[in-house]
Amino acid sequence: SRRGSGSNKHLRKRNRRNETELFCDQRLNTVRETCQDLLKYQGMMQDGFYELKPIAGNKLTLKVYCRFLNSTHATTIINHDTEDRLYVRSSFDAPGSYVRTITYEGSFDLIVAVIDASASCRQFLSYECSGSRFNFDSPKPNSWWISRLGRKEYSWGTDNLNYCACYPNCISNLRCNCDAGLMFNWTRDYGYIEDRTRLPIRQVAFGEVYHIGQLGYVQVGPVECMGENIEWKSSSLKKIQSDCQVQSSKFFECNSGQIIESKHLCIYEFDQLQYQIGCRDVSHLRNCSSFQCPPDYVKCPDSYCIPYRYICNGKWDCIGGSDEIGCARYTCPGHYKCANESSCVWLHQLCDGFRHCPLGDDEWFCDLNCPSNCICNGHYVDCRFSNITTEILANISNETRKLDLSGNNLGPDMSFIDFSRYIYLGELILQNNQLEIIRSRKFIQLTNLYKLDLRFNRIRVIEAAAFAGLQQITTLMLEHNHELQEIHSGAFVGLVSLRRLNISNTKLKTIVKNSFLQMNSLQHLTLVDNEIDTIEKGAFNDLGSLISLDFRGNPVTNFSKDMFVMLKSLRSLTSDSFKFCCMVSGIVPFSRCYPPQDEISDCEDLLSKTVQRLILWILGFSALIGNLFVIIWRFKTLNKTNRVSSTLILSLGFADFIMGTYLILIASVDEYYRGRYIENSDYWKNSIGCKLAGFLSTLSLQTSVVT
Repeated sequence: SRRGSGSNKHLRKRNRRNETELFCDQRLNTVRETCQDLLKYQGMMQDGFYELKPIAGNKLTLKVYCRFLNSTHATTIINHDTEDRLYVRSSFDAPGSYVRTITYEGSFDLIVAVIDASASCRQFLSYECSGSRFNFDSPKPNSWWISRLGRKEYSWGTDNLNYCACYPNCISNLRCNCDAGLMFNWTRDYGYIEDRTRLPIRQVAFGEVYHIGQLGYVQVGPVECMGENIEWKSSSLKKIQSDCQVQSSKFFECNSGQIIESKHLCIYEFDQLQYQIGCRDVSHLRNCSSFQCPPDYVKCPDSYCIPYRYICNGKWDCIGGSDEIGCARYTCPGHYKCANESSCVWLHQLCDGFRHCPLGDDEWFCDLNCPSNCICNGHYVDCRFSNITTEILANISNETRKLDLSGNNLGPDMSFIDFSRYIYLGELILQNNQLEIIRSRKFIQLTNLYKLDLRFNRIRVIEAAAFAGLQQITTLMLEHNHELQEIHSGAFVGLVSLRRLNISNTKLKTIVKNSFLQMNSLQHLTLVDNEIDTIEKGAFNDLGSLISLDFRGNPVTNFSKDMFVMLKSLRSLTSDSFKFCCMVSGIVPFSRCYPPQDEISDCEDLLSKTVQRLILWILGFSALIGNLFVIIWRFKTLNKTNRVSSTLILSLGFADFIMGTYLILIASVDEYYRGRYIENSDYWKNSIGCKLAGFLSTLSLQTSVVT
């Protein structure tokens, strides 16, 4: 039996050697690798789809489209599934958050063989962008494409690294048109990749396609190859002869004819682009029942091996799904558990430059440093009450998304802080920092900031263009700055996305012209309990979208009659005087304006109805004349009648005479201010005449009560 066993072993070796020699002989035969070969050797001239066999000895064929330009030149076109213009948008914000893997019509090895056999090849790339930048020259670019060898390529439409095809004629002398980052404005970068060694393009990835205004359209053209690479054919024949001298045990021939390295035997795994590692026909996964798995792999029962991260990943990777049993309580102790998944990876695979988790979170935050005295949670850096210094600030990562610097006494104007490094910052919290002045253009580089918290400081002055560049801001908190006295014209320039603004409980006295310039999106403005006495003409310019305005608790006396003329969308107004409701009556109905109208006055007259005026004049003159007669008559007959009774009647007559005087005074004021009362209501209410009227009314009532 030993001799029989030895004979069988020898026979298998000889058969393997014969198969290898046969394979090498087949590889040495002339092959038809491109459309140029079909034209040259077979005389094909009709455009259309053809089957090529670019690798000798491989049974698989590659379907291509041949375009015959003339009797000597032909173009080989290899199609894929991303040739149409595709919408680019992501569900989360990160570099390369949108990924599109390109699927070609044929084996990848065959495509590479066609490219290598051609004299020249190219592939078209186009990206239409709105607010989505490449940033190829930054330490961590937003977008890239994957080349033949699986490398990230930082260029677009050109073979020049870190540039786009438009350079040096791009927008604003940038490296790419898309790097302008124009929100809601479309730009485009496009061109051909002509370096054959990097083709075909296997994948494209884009960042900055999550927030409002950030999106794009990508288009990847087919691979277009022309001519015949004579040098490659000569060198490939030499390489085949050299390869065939290598010991056959280092390689494995798949049933399809594909040659793979023996290290892939009995390993079920996919690369980053989800291509099968090993034989495309999975013949390398057969006869694996006694195979010993290498490190980092787990054995499926009586079968092949899978990576550890495939356990409990929601897919049946082992035959029968044994890798998905008992996953409800699976915690993978001693390993890293992937985000939103139950699958795990080895700790040594974290930050190794390869994406192992489905969302790629094993490669997140790999270069994030946390400064001393601060607490970091992902891209959130909490440095509250940390005695911030320039050294600590220098150690805060450029990738930070949320930064809290509250309680660090950064006042009076944060002159030693440079925010230009934090271009990805979304939230900035600066409470309790003794700030006194917000300087012009202080935050201009924070183009992605959507929340700025400046509460509980001692801000006195907000300079012009203090918030320039903050186009994404939707939340600006300025409450509890009780020392605020000045807001310069154009202070809020740049806040084009802000919907609400609250400036309350301050010492602000004047709303200057163009205070809210460029705030076209502001819908709610609150200016409650300040010391505002002057609202200059044009103070509310550019507030065409304002819906509600509340400025209660302000002694406003100096204002223009047409100060509300620009508030075309106003639907609610709250103040301390009904006169402002009259000024905006053409826009805001009285039912949505506070305070409400009283029962007597209206927007034009002190006495709104003619009947009221007539009754007032009649009662006033009647009381004045009648009681004057009573007073004179009682004085004349005082000694002839009961003295007590006469004194009481005289007192009542005097009280009613004063009331008549009051009524005549009110009627006269109504007549004097007829049609323009609301404009002069404050002047009248603060005049000596109004105070005299009040005194007469009170005196009359009290006299009557005493009598």
